[in-house]
Order: sequence, then C-alpha cells, then structure tokens
Amino acid sequence: MIVRSLALIIVATLANSGLVSAQQTGSPAPQQDSGPPSQPIRLSEEVVVTASARPERLGDTAATVQVLDREEIQASAATTVTTFLAEHGVAFVGQWSPSQTGMNLRGGATDGQGRDFRSQVVILINGRRAGTANVSKLSLQDLERIEIVRGPGSLLYGTQAIGGVINLITRSGIQGDSQSAELTAGSWGQVDGGGQITARRGKFDVAVSAHGGRRGDYKAGSGAVEPMTNTSYSQRGGLFAAGYTRSASERFALTVRSDGIYNAGFRGSQWDTDNFDNRDNQSVDATYTRSSTNGVSFNGQYYFFRDVDDLHWGTEVLRGGTGLPSPGFDTD
Repeated sequence: MIVRSLALIIVATLANSGLVSAQQTGSPAPQQDSGPPSQPIRLSEEVVVTASARPERLGDTAATVQVLDREEIQASAATTVTTFLAEHGVAFVGQWSPSQTGMNLRGGATDGQGRDFRSQVVILINGRRAGTANVSKLSLQDLERIEIVRGPGSLLYGTQAIGGVINLITRSGIQGDSQSAELTAGSWGQVDGGGQITARRGKFDVAVSAHGGRRGDYKAGSGAVEPMTNTSYSQRGGLFAAGYTRSASERFALTVRSDGIYNAGFRGSQWDTDNFDNRDNQSVDATYTRSSTNGVSFNGQYYFFRDVDDLHWGTEVLRGGTGLPSPGFDTD
C-alpha cells in the first residue's frame, strides 16, 4: 500500500500551536508553616495531542488517555511494540507468528494481517496513519512516547476508530543531547541491539537511531530433540529526524524512518514448514509551523508512507473431507 498526502492548512486560532511533546509548568502551591502538605505538589502536567488532535493538558481531556513515556520504554524488558503494549495491559494482544499481531481494544479489533483499512483500532505514527495495524513490524527503540486513547474516536479519526487510537511518537533532538546503546540476548539464539544519539545545537536539532535483532527456531517443549522448524525471524530498522527552530513560533521538522521484520517463519494452517514472510513499513514526515502575534497560525505538511507485506505462503499438499492428499500450491 502506498499513500502520499500533501496538506497546507491556514487556520485562525487564539493560541499558538505547540509541539507534539511538551510540558506546561504551573505555579507551585504555597507551603503551610505547620509542615509538609498531605498531598504532593504537582509542578507540571503532561500535554497530549491524540485525544483532541491538538496540544491539551492530560487532566483536561474528555477521553480515557494512557501515556507511556521514554522512561517506561527504557525500563521495560520488551524488545518489540507488541510485547511492550501487552506488558502494560494496553489491549488484548495475540501474536500468531513473529510478524503477525492482532489486538482488541474496547471491543474493536485489528485485522489479522494488519490491513489498515479493515482495522477497528487506528495506529498512528506522529499523529499520521501508520498504514498498518500490525504493530509487530514497528520499532520500540525509535519511540519517545506512546499515547493511547480508549473508546470510540470516530469524530477525529474516522469510523475505523471504534476501539481507540494508538499514537506512536518518535524521537527527536529537541529534548537535548543524549546517547544510549543496548544489547540483549536470550534463549533460542535471540539477540537484539540498538543505539541512538540526539543532539541540539542552537536552532538545530537531530536524532539518529538504528536497531536490529534475530531469533532462531525455538524448541517445542521440555525434552524436545529438534526445534520447531521455521519459527525464526530477523528484524531491523532506523530513524533520522532533523529540526530547525527559527523562533518560539516557527519550526521546520523532518522525520525519515524504516522498520521491518524479515524471514519470519510461518508454519501455516497446513503445517507447511516452508512458509515465511517479510513485512516492512517506511514513512517520511515533513512539517512547517508558524504562528504570529495576531493569532493566525500556518501549518504545512508533507507525509508519505509505504507498507508492504511480502508473503511466501503455500501448501504443497491439501487434504479434503476424506483426508486424502491432493495437489496444493507453492506460493501465495
């Protein structure tokens, strides 16, 4: 599926537009002379964009919103978006193969093969449609935060948002300098690694990250002599984000990313051990925002995504109602 969109929007607003990820600091409550307050003083509150499609304080949103920030991502043992969402109870998650994920959120379900147009849960990347409802192919390492809106969001995101909206917000250099690298290993030859660098110099900021991993065939259970053939996979991806903030009211940002899972074994409904698939997703996102003192805002946007499921499925032997074998097919 290949989609291109180009939008120029000029709107009148009474408030300047904000960035995707921001915080608003309030005035601390005065302390009592008699001792510390019984409740902790809240100095700041997160600002989210998914619930209303514009920056809004989390406490002011009418919808049920869950925010998973970078600290929670780094503290998690999850290596994929799928396992991370399941770990935090975001939805009922089912993973049939390393490259296939299905989710159920507030009664809305995603399509078994991740086809965006058949999903009842909308998956966004930086507020734009991801082009897939299969989060297995999307990277966890490139994310700054995740915003989840539970319940129907059809007013903002169309009739497909019956169960809710999951917005994956990628990293940028606007937060300042940071560097990290990680390497994990596990059973069945699993190895995952990645690294990222962000930097901000004057009006310019940049973020670069890359990741990759693999897992071999896993064993069927205790005492198994041979592993389950064709259950291995590999994954890789990366992100580049650059921004130029000319002033507090003017910014240009560009994000280019790619994620994929490859040679993912799939034994198939006929237990054909030759089946495998490659699934990848890429996007380019360029935005220009400018607001003036008279309350007029300008927003220019170019967005492109490419989502491909390359399936190598077949069943050389079919069995009918009698149980007798008949010729099947090699590829799908």
